Amino acid sequence: MISIYTVEMDSPEKSLEELVHMKNDLERLWAIYSKYVELAITVGPEVSAALMSIELNNNVGICDAMKKVRRYTVALCQNCQEQGLVMNQWVAEQLIPMVSAAITYETYEWCRCKGDYPLRENARMTFAALLNVPEKYRP
Repeated sequence: MISIYTVEMDSPEKSLEELVHMKNDLERLWAIYSKYVELAITVGPEVSAALMSIELNNNVGICDAMKKVRRYTVALCQNCQEQGLVMNQWVAEQLIPMVSAAITYETYEWCRCKGDYPLRENARMTFAALLNVPEKYRP
């Protein structure tokens, strides 16, 4: 089960075709984060909670897998800032870890609440709020 997270987050190349055809870099940036969210939804809150516990106690690579895609997410964030898709002007190298932490926390809360709210929608809202995405670019 752990390998699902590490392999999926470790290989954004698998989705390269999909990323190329997205309408803008903001959608590409979300696609990378949504992989983590979709995997949590796929395995459910109980398994996700167990994996988080294992990660905390044994560092099995789930968080490391997210860090491996950071160079892509930082570059996409910088592009979005230049294009006016992201209005938060914090340096992307500092902003992206904050976004990652917030989405991880959103997933933690979802697990804690036994999946009692829509993780995908809440994570997307958190993503848009932290990046200060103009309303016309929000889903």
